[in-house]
Amino acid sequence: MRSRYSAYALGDARHLIRTTDPEGPHYRADRGSWRADLEAYSAAAQFVGLEIVSTRSDADIGFVHFRASIRTGAGVHVQEEHSRFRRKGRSWVYTDAMD
Repeated sequence: MRSRYSAYALGDARHLIRTTDPEGPHYRADRGSWRADLEAYSAAAQFVGLEIVSTRSDADIGFVHFRASIRTGAGVHVQEEHSRFRRKGRSWVYTDAMD
């Protein structure tokens, strides 16, 4: 989760794409437009804080409850999510939000 938050803050769309579960609902086949959308979002927002509330995992599935503070033109808002991750080889990939 921390690496994905950092990738949003730095506009590293390639890392976000690489760490998204290809079997999850957020994966997009058109990586070019997906990358452009991620880069535009990152450029329009300032990521000002991340709080990891809790984590748990078994062998191949992990869960992260987090709060991310994000500043946009509309002000600062907090995105709170219970995320599911899946182990893929030696890495974890973001599958979906459980909220």
